[in-house]
Amino acid sequence: MAEQKMSRTALTAMVVGGMVGAGIFSLPRTFANATGPMGAVIAWLIAGTGMYMLASVFQALAERRPDIDAVAY
Repeated sequence: MAEQKMSRTALTAMVVGGMVGAGIFSLPRTFANATGPMGAVIAWLIAGTGMYMLASVFQALAERRPDIDAVAY
């Protein structure tokens, strides 16, 4: 099996993605400190609604176009 190497750009993108992804875990504390408990609940409701809408769009796309897959050629 041939060994595949990653480019410097791909490695940089992985590091930046990891740092941004780790920042997600500190958001609830930041929301609560900045807005209080009620503001944090409202922010989570807005974010949850957005995620539900995004999931609904992907579900509708999968139902309408089942021939599309995630494989890039």
